[in-house]
Amino acid sequence: MSDPASFVFPPEAEKILTDFTKLIVLRIIKPDKLVPAMVRYVINKLGEEFVTPPPFDLAAIYKDSSSITPLIFVLSPGSDPMKALETFKDTKKRNLRSVSLGKGQGIKAENHIKESLKCGDWVVLQNCHLASAWLGTLEKICEDLRETGSDLTKCHRDFRLWLTSYPTDEFPVSVLQNGVKMTNEAPKGLKNNLMNSFSVSPISLPEFFHGNTSPIKFKKLIFGLLFFHAVIQERRLYGPLGWTNAYQFNEPDLRISAQQLSIFINTYPDKTPFEAIHYCIGECNYGGRVTDAKDRVTLMCLLKTYICDKTLVEGYKFSPSGTYYSPEITATTDYDEYINYCKSLPQFPDPEVFGMHANAAITKEINETNDTLGAILSTMQAGGDGANSDQEKTIIALANNIIEDVPAMYDIRQAEKDYPVDYNQSMNTVLTQELSRFNLLIKTIKSSLKDMKRAIVGEILMSQELEDAMISMTDGQIPAMWLSKSFPSLKPLGSYIKDLKERLEFFNEWVAGGVPDCLWINKFFFTHGFLTGAMQNYARKYSIAIDTLTYDF
Repeated sequence: MSDPASFVFPPEAEKILTDFTKLIVLRIIKPDKLVPAMVRYVINKLGEEFVTPPPFDLAAIYKDSSSITPLIFVLSPGSDPMKALETFKDTKKRNLRSVSLGKGQGIKAENHIKESLKCGDWVVLQNCHLASAWLGTLEKICEDLRETGSDLTKCHRDFRLWLTSYPTDEFPVSVLQNGVKMTNEAPKGLKNNLMNSFSVSPISLPEFFHGNTSPIKFKKLIFGLLFFHAVIQERRLYGPLGWTNAYQFNEPDLRISAQQLSIFINTYPDKTPFEAIHYCIGECNYGGRVTDAKDRVTLMCLLKTYICDKTLVEGYKFSPSGTYYSPEITATTDYDEYINYCKSLPQFPDPEVFGMHANAAITKEINETNDTLGAILSTMQAGGDGANSDQEKTIIALANNIIEDVPAMYDIRQAEKDYPVDYNQSMNTVLTQELSRFNLLIKTIKSSLKDMKRAIVGEILMSQELEDAMISMTDGQIPAMWLSKSFPSLKPLGSYIKDLKERLEFFNEWVAGGVPDCLWINKFFFTHGFLTGAMQNYARKYSIAIDTLTYDF
């Protein structure tokens, strides 16, 4: 079933299942559709406002600030708060002094702060993560601000200190704790992306949106540009199917493209120069980020789908289903009509709008489900001492069970005697290599669990690696220190241990009874070694050059 939302449970199931337990059933049967179902659950229980990201509102954030409170922009890829800040300072009629931090810029930043403290200007220090050596001075400046904040002769009440930084361990903790923190991540989803684009300057300015000499043509093409911007950003979620490289298209690309589009239409009102528009927007603005030749072809194809002569014709569709199109407009069409159309779009678009087959979304949606559930698990914290005590008891009991379940290490020397290197039987070498790999994994699992038990009771120090392993086990995940020595696995902890036992039982039977007639290919640690060994046996038995052999399947 492509849409589980339309599935009707049998009457017997309806009696015992709640809305929440239906999510668990969906997670088991069709995990790629879990996130949309979780969104519907939140809407039904709490309301749509809990799944709709709020607009980035600097005015509301500014109300929570003061002259002694730094305002911190936590940057994310593709975000640039400077344009919004410059627009906001104009509405507040404030002077903004900007310093891009780097080598030698610390003195300049300090001078700006000293001068602005007296006159009430705003200071923005950009890219604090690039000035790690100067961050200690920044911490001292913020401490002095808090101490002198009540003295208006030393700190003007209109003064504001704005900071921008990517997440970094070197950022002063005290500044983070006492500052107003905000982030402006790129909106998730085609619908939210489109709605957010209408708030980007200059598109959000009435004189720009309504001031073109050819208003209908301009609004049709500007909507095509916004749709193009949203589509190329959302294609990143499809991994290599979307783009060979995950390009960081951002607001400045959209902003300059909108300005160029306006200039072209104003300059050539009769015949739109699409070739020049495509070159400036596709090859220069967005294409300047694209490094792969095939990605550049894809980018230009998408651009020519949304910005072309057909876009100006009413009824032209952006997707085969007809769900996506440029709304009918007049010279007086305002933002609200566009926003209402965007609100009517599906929250989770089908891959067809991106030019892909329906199956293209399966891997993407399963990854989204895993990321969402992983984030939920990571936020689960133990309550108090009692909860911690219960958790430790659970971990100890789990560790004891795993130690008992996992058998002892193999006797490699005895195996090498029983199965010596043989020209006519390459499987002997495959066996001893497999046993050596499993021995290393068994040793890692048992030693880590024993150390974890000792650390819990205080006999040894709890290292970061052991703590991470304990958290993973609490969440039912495979510890990273095991995976580094393990065969590849995407299973949760319980299924992983069961799988490990089955693999070890398979090799125990081999060690005890000789090479089996039927070999279980998915139980090998290094499958490629087994396939090569089987090919060697065949080549030697029939005197055929091994490089002329291949597997057919």
